[in-house]
Amino acid sequence: MALIMVAFRVYNDYVAHTLGVTTALNILQFVLVLLVASIPVAMPTVFSITLALGALNLSKKKGDCLKAIFN
Repeated sequence: MALIMVAFRVYNDYVAHTLGVTTALNILQFVLVLLVASIPVAMPTVFSITLALGALNLSKKKGDCLKAIFN
């Protein structure tokens, strides 16, 4: 969604012939804000996937799970 918004703004400024240094800096600032704002949104997903992969890895060891945890 953010990529579409940025692409639309760049295209709109390019067509209107208002694409300059100031506009480019505003777009860069907007992209930076979107990147920083996406970190808290993505964190639960990363944690869930990491824990699921760890659980899958332990389940493949079958009986060695308790040994791996308590050693």
